[in-house]
Amino acid sequence: MAEQTQAIQVRDPSNWISEAIEKGHDPASLERLYDVYERWRKDQAAEAFADAVAGFQAACPIIKKDRTGHNNTYASYDDIMRQIKPLLAEHGLTVQFDSTFADDMLTIAIDIQHGPHTKRSSFALPIPDMGKATNASQQMGAAISYAKRYALCAALNIIVSDEDDDGASLFDTIDEPKQKMLAARMEAYEQAKGE
Repeated sequence: MAEQTQAIQVRDPSNWISEAIEKGHDPASLERLYDVYERWRKDQAAEAFADAVAGFQAACPIIKKDRTGHNNTYASYDDIMRQIKPLLAEHGLTVQFDSTFADDMLTIAIDIQHGPHTKRSSFALPIPDMGKATNASQQMGAAISYAKRYALCAALNIIVSDEDDDGASLFDTIDEPKQKMLAARMEAYEQAKGE
């Protein structure tokens, strides 16, 4: 006889608490049930977060560096947010930053939130000396913008590139660097789903 596989359905543990109260369980057992419920809620929120981040990453375009400064091209924080803000909203993700300054180091913390689940990452860097043409406030502002841009891209695996071919590369053969980039994105997706 062929073995049949049945899906296990897990009921919402909050129902267990109601049932336990109705049956007159003691406070200690109610507390244990509540702990189980809280762990279940956190697991559900983490799974939904991973799905939202994976969906965002799959839909996120490669951001083109189209600004020039200090002999380099870059995509500003504003440019990146302008392109990803609709995708963040579509996937229910919000982004918040916190900054601290200590020992000549700026630390930017980024919170990526989906529902009740939040993931925090930090990025620290020294305040650059931009010469006599800028004052300390301007240097701090430039450092905050720089740190936010890098923290955002690192936390969400946003790819920023010098090249923009208006989608023409979709019809090209995928070369080894593109294969590695796609493999890294897929690995990040799989890891996010597993967390």
